[in-house]
Amino acid sequence: MNTTPLPAEAASALPLKKNTSFQRFWLYLNGARAQMHAAVLVPVAFGIWSLLLGADSNWDLRNYHLYNPFAFLHDKLGTDFAPAGFQSYFNPLLDIPYYLAINHLPPRLLGFMMGVIHGLNFVLVLAICRKLLLWLPDTNRQRTTILLALAGCLTANFLSELGSTMGDNTTALFCLASILVTLHAIPALSARSVHAIWTLAAAGVLAGMAAGLKLTNAPYAVAICLGLLTLPVSIAMRVQGAFAFGVGVLAGLAGTAGFWFYTMWQTFGNPFFPQFSNLFPNPLAGAGGVTDTSWLPKTLLQQLLWPFIISADAKKVGQIPLRYVLWAIAYLLLILLAIRGLAAKIRKSATQRLAPDARFIVIVLVLGFILWMRIFSIYRYLVPMDLLAPLAIYLLFTRLLPYSRAHTAASWVIAISTLLVLLGGFKTWGHEGWSDKPFHVDVPALADPARTTVLTTEDDPPFGWLVMAFPPEVAFAQVNGNFPKGPAFSAKIESMIAGRNGPVHALIKGEEDVYPERAARMRSLADQLGLTSTPSRCAALQWVIGRFKLRASVSAADPTAKDAACQLQKQAPDPYPNIDAENKAHQDKAQRVLSTYGYLLDPQSCSLHSAGIGDDRQMFQWCSVKRRTR
Repeated sequence: MNTTPLPAEAASALPLKKNTSFQRFWLYLNGARAQMHAAVLVPVAFGIWSLLLGADSNWDLRNYHLYNPFAFLHDKLGTDFAPAGFQSYFNPLLDIPYYLAINHLPPRLLGFMMGVIHGLNFVLVLAICRKLLLWLPDTNRQRTTILLALAGCLTANFLSELGSTMGDNTTALFCLASILVTLHAIPALSARSVHAIWTLAAAGVLAGMAAGLKLTNAPYAVAICLGLLTLPVSIAMRVQGAFAFGVGVLAGLAGTAGFWFYTMWQTFGNPFFPQFSNLFPNPLAGAGGVTDTSWLPKTLLQQLLWPFIISADAKKVGQIPLRYVLWAIAYLLLILLAIRGLAAKIRKSATQRLAPDARFIVIVLVLGFILWMRIFSIYRYLVPMDLLAPLAIYLLFTRLLPYSRAHTAASWVIAISTLLVLLGGFKTWGHEGWSDKPFHVDVPALADPARTTVLTTEDDPPFGWLVMAFPPEVAFAQVNGNFPKGPAFSAKIESMIAGRNGPVHALIKGEEDVYPERAARMRSLADQLGLTSTPSRCAALQWVIGRFKLRASVSAADPTAKDAACQLQKQAPDPYPNIDAENKAHQDKAQRVLSTYGYLLDPQSCSLHSAGIGDDRQMFQWCSVKRRTR
């Protein structure tokens, strides 16, 4: 129970004179069934939102989220070598359900289901809010918990990954479930309950499962474990609770990743291959392994100001711009709390404290943020903590101010922050328009798939997803990408090719002239809408083009066209691209890479092929490769 005293008039309903629709809705939110209805409707709403976004087409999906489960299910570990770079060796378990679903379910249904699954985070945040805010007055309790949970799911990070396969929204379910179970154990822990210890072990299993599915969740398991050591119970119970939680984490980690760690250990002598190669040396990978420190704060001052820095410029911690200020606000509130606590100590006056469970949540978020900042500092890995940030801010306000003022201030701050996100404060990681088929690939003819080797010479654009369109017996390898090459890397590629003793091809980036197709599509759309059917409509179309400076023009109708007074012409790009020259440049770039391995690309053999996810269309070149003769 929170120790903050509540005035009787606190949190009264919104004072509206008329019985408006908004007032009825506002009152409904505080009704007995509002939370139950929200727990159903909000995930469905996120499912619809995901459907409207289109087919998931993020970079990681194209690189390894489809390749990894395909390779695992078709036993390609010994056939391929790093066709998706170092991510080829990530645990495939998280991606297997999506891979199976995309091959058996209608794409739109899958998109809706992904949104609903991500929307279940709302249900867990709602349960956490409900657990922590039981002390709120009846006039505001139901509504406040619903709105705080919704604000958590309307943060920029969560929305940027809605409906996607990037994994952070999905594994956040396990992190939140772990926190919720931990909160249920805290009251019984002070009573030295054995049941509480077992409950914390179960919470640890959930956190360990999250880390096993995606290792970027490991800091949050550590944060929860450390948070248990700060609870106001005996030292013995703190240690026992944290130990039980830690054992649960190891069990959960073994359950979701143990099989893969064992496979990597048996194959490469490194359970995290090719990461941490400094600890588990393997000649295929460089001694430094895979460590991306480019996102980390560089100085102590940056570390101290990091919440403010990333709120001002989210591209310090990610590739896409996000408008998100809640961490700066939470940090500022913590600073004010520290100043207030220091002043109280100097004056030797008593201060009000948060309830143990509320203080635990704040501590977990602080520790989670610090560990994330020191280890990754990549924004999208912060999703589990982001979801609880509005709740933490609300709790901090109630610690700083009398309840009625705290509720008002927190409501305005969180509402404005959420509005900033919704009004263009986030971008997604990539979607395409829906198509009846989830993907399409123009696979080249293969004379002998079992002996064929395919080399890719760069990691951008990623071609890992194309592997699943080819027969499983075809071998793929990425010879120039993000894999940390060790001294035996080149020999591995050479032995792979020699062992198959068959055709070798290069799969490289391609270009096509898209102008004619786009111009015809735009002209057809204008005709279908009747914009070119009469002289007056042609004049109106011309005015719109001129008024908004569109890259198009209106010209005389094609003599063969029926019921057309004019035709819409898309303006050709200037300068017009030289597609042959661009494809030749891609070939030359690939040749420079292949020559380091002693191979030559045959430009005359190159053919152009299309591939795409949803209604997307991209090109790749398929070229023969031969051993260079001395």
